Amino acid sequence: MQSDETSDAISVEKNVALSSKYAQNLKQILYVILINPNAVKTTVEWFLELLQKQHSGDGRLKLKVTAIDVTHENANEAKTSRELVCKELLIQIDCDDHLLFNFAEKFSLRILRDNENRVQIFNRKKFDHLTYSEKQRALLSFIESVHLTERSVLFGYPNVKLYPGQSILQICRRKKIVGNYFPLHNESELNELKANWCFSLKSQPIDAIRNYFGDSIAFYFAFLEFYTKALIPPSIISLSNFFVGSAANPFCALFNIFWLILFLKFWKRRSNELAYKWDTINIRQSEEPRPAFKGKTMGIDPVTEKPVPIYPIYKTWLKEYAVSLPIVFFCLYIAFQVMLLYFQVEEAAVEYNKANPSFFNEILTNIPGIVYALVVYAMNECYRVLATKLNNNENHRTQTSHDNHLIVKLILFEFVNNFMSILYVAFYVQNLSALKWQIGTMLIVNQIVDNLQEVLIPLWETSKTNEQVTCLRKKNDLNEDEIEIIRQSKLPIYEDTYFDYLELFVQFGYVFLFSAIFPLAPILALLNNLIEIHSDSFKLCYAYQRPHQRIASGINNAWLKAFEVLSLIAVVSNCGLTLISPLMSIIQDYYILNDMQALFAVVIVEHLIFAVVLIINYLVPDLPKGVRIAIAKDNLHKQN
Repeated sequence: MQSDETSDAISVEKNVALSSKYAQNLKQILYVILINPNAVKTTVEWFLELLQKQHSGDGRLKLKVTAIDVTHENANEAKTSRELVCKELLIQIDCDDHLLFNFAEKFSLRILRDNENRVQIFNRKKFDHLTYSEKQRALLSFIESVHLTERSVLFGYPNVKLYPGQSILQICRRKKIVGNYFPLHNESELNELKANWCFSLKSQPIDAIRNYFGDSIAFYFAFLEFYTKALIPPSIISLSNFFVGSAANPFCALFNIFWLILFLKFWKRRSNELAYKWDTINIRQSEEPRPAFKGKTMGIDPVTEKPVPIYPIYKTWLKEYAVSLPIVFFCLYIAFQVMLLYFQVEEAAVEYNKANPSFFNEILTNIPGIVYALVVYAMNECYRVLATKLNNNENHRTQTSHDNHLIVKLILFEFVNNFMSILYVAFYVQNLSALKWQIGTMLIVNQIVDNLQEVLIPLWETSKTNEQVTCLRKKNDLNEDEIEIIRQSKLPIYEDTYFDYLELFVQFGYVFLFSAIFPLAPILALLNNLIEIHSDSFKLCYAYQRPHQRIASGINNAWLKAFEVLSLIAVVSNCGLTLISPLMSIIQDYYILNDMQALFAVVIVEHLIFAVVLIINYLVPDLPKGVRIAIAKDNLHKQN
């Protein structure tokens, strides 16, 4: 017992010494790194020294370390010859402006324009100001780039290999030394954003969102707003169609298809306008290894001629096709079996109601559809976790490859899981009344659960975080700034926009795949998106840590391709639904057409629509005229 107390006392003294060594007064806190209680102390000291030493030029990287007493069940039980920190360490990072300019220039932080609106590559001699968010982006680029130039092992962890060029921060994160690292919210900027965004009915302040959260998130909200506004004309047509009757459904579907094609084309133009305005239109994401990439050996990049970690590509392919692909197809098989089970249960409920008709039994026949919609939602959530783990295991070298493979996995399952039952009812069962009920139930349940999840769960997380902070306040002698940092550190992490786009992708399918049968879908989607804009802004401003800022020139190309493919599928599905609609029966009777002739007529219409798509894509350029002229001027300026 006495030895344990002595060990605890020594640990406290060492933490005090570490806190004393790094106790600089910080003008501002740009980034925070959390060190787990079970980290080896010498490793932490070595990493902090690397952070301070591994930069060129003048300027200082300022660090402040605060030890926090947290409940750690294994702290006293772990018997090891290495000395652990035993307390969670809060590393606050600030940086001289001169050094931040060095980082901004080294990592090509941004492209700016001079007074004559000419492009200027970032140069600290020409620009004397960085915004708060740009400072955070520059510092993030540096701390993620800290590495060794020779092959070694992680200090204090002799079994962990380090290759030249590998991000030490990511390895420490993988080995649970670093718990998390994140940028701090800026209270004054955040409060202004809350007032003009979360609680405002005006158009979104996209530029302010970009300045605070970065390009990637700003492009998501710009796309969400553009898509929401684009739903207004289909909603008006759908509302008028509601009074005309179902006979006009195919015409409503035809309008929606052409409107969908125009929407995607004009979004590309809007996206390029924003990319030029934000000076990211010519930025190509670096194809250097992403920070989380696990290299086995080192090689020389043929373009940069710098040493980079390399992982055998055949191992990635092996993991893709021998591990991920079979698991994904097994998940699709499970989704198919669940769908069949749902139809069996629903059929049994319908037969029971026929044998024993009553008001209660009539209601009972609707229960399987609602339960199935909830099950589909739950399966989607579980699969998202699985797909993320499978994708991480594949160890893709670049961020682009990593994102594309994850998006394909997500889209494949979500499309099958959400739309397979509807397509089954539409083209196999051919029960239009059941089809309308199925589409409406799936869409409404998905939207209700999504919005409740995005509001209630963040509120619950925030409440739980406040309780944890209250407990830590009693255990530690901390000032208000440190308490606020701890509070932010306990908030959930906003990983990326993957699942936000996925939610829109699924809704996009419900709205446009089945317009010929369920024309009210655009109205429901419009109402949902008006709520979605505010719920998404709420969770970012109130319930999540501030995300890492990433440069982007638009939404991920894989998402754009997915929406385009879905639009082509919408042409086929709506033509097919028109073929089995009551209107087609009327047309067949009027023109005395048999089924084969009707099918031939629908196929001709389908091909005409595809021809119009090609013509629109050819005639309407992705770059607006003003942007094309501006880019030409920029290129001329570079030549001179």
